[in-house]
Amino acid sequence: MERGGELIEESIRFGVTSMRAFVEVDSTVGMKCLDAGLALKEQFKDRCYVQICVFAQDPIFTHNDGGLVMRAILEEAVQKPGVEGRFSLNNNRE
Repeated sequence: MERGGELIEESIRFGVTSMRAFVEVDSTVGMKCLDAGLALKEQFKDRCYVQICVFAQDPIFTHNDGGLVMRAILEEAVQKPGVEGRFSLNNNRE
């Protein structure tokens, strides 16, 4: 949270009024990064618009379980208030 807050503060000093953050969710970190991003969005809401997009860090189709766990995490994440988008890459590494 500290580094994220410093980044937003510095951006505001340089005149930034809105930004988009791609926040990772996966089976290792779960919602930890997303919760931090949403807290920062709330903290700075009066000075900078922060759009939060969740990023599926693990494959959503080709993981060991066929991506079932990652898709469930992603679906849970996009239901959180303040999340405005989702993003994933076609990741076929195994």
